[in-house]
Amino acid sequence: MFLDIEQGIIALLQPAVPAPAKVMRAADLAGIDEQAQFTPAVHVIYAGYRPTRDLGGGTIAEIETRWFIVIAVRNARGNVDTHEDAEPLLTAAFTALAGQKPTQDARPLTLSGGPQPSYNAGFAYYPLVFTTRQTLRGTAH
Repeated sequence: MFLDIEQGIIALLQPAVPAPAKVMRAADLAGIDEQAQFTPAVHVIYAGYRPTRDLGGGTIAEIETRWFIVIAVRNARGNVDTHEDAEPLLTAAFTALAGQKPTQDARPLTLSGGPQPSYNAGFAYYPLVFTTRQTLRGTAH
């Protein structure tokens, strides 16, 4: 239930992201050297949760999950002038996700504050952070 939202986010992004970019999960990057990664890409990364309300003596909880949507682009010249490459992907990701429900049980995605872009060896990473809330139900014994 915590991570079902990932597939919903991917389903919203895939038709919106312009070719040749790919939508990828964090698991798709496991063990891949930075220089060998596919770019341009839109990475969907689970960034944790926080409880927002206790609704039933501990058996029902509302949580907020955070999702990093990281635009990865590469500039073959090895400098940080990647804004032009990242802009269409940032716009597509925001437009596809803002206000959308990634799953039937989740609330609409909301843009949240996030980290600054980072740059390394010709690669640039532009993060968007979205949050959503959902209610979890446990079974009391």
